[in-house]
Amino acid sequence: MKKEENTEKKSLSLRDILAGDFLTRDALMRQAPFFFFIVALFILQISLIYYFESVQIDIKKTKEKLNDLNSEYSTNASELSVLSQHSEVMEAMKSIGLVNSETTPFIIDVDSLFFKEVKK
Repeated sequence: MKKEENTEKKSLSLRDILAGDFLTRDALMRQAPFFFFIVALFILQISLIYYFESVQIDIKKTKEKLNDLNSEYSTNASELSVLSQHSEVMEAMKSIGLVNSETTPFIIDVDSLFFKEVKK
């Protein structure tokens, strides 16, 4: 008897769709795991979209920090090059009381025996 009911196909009418009767059929119940699988895939897709959006935001923030650090580096490098110029060094020396030497540096020759005698 049940085989006869299963083999008999019912037509899907507009009245069945509006009344929701098509949701109670056995064919739909057999497909329920597939529908749950599709819902799980949608949830997974939404969570991955949110995750990758947060990764993109982090990448953008990191790029902004990198640009800030690059500009700070170039500013500090230019200030260092200005401060290490000879005229700036001379001005800094004058402010603490140092004077530039007028004589050229020379090599002091010392006998190697001199250091051996001092150690004894």
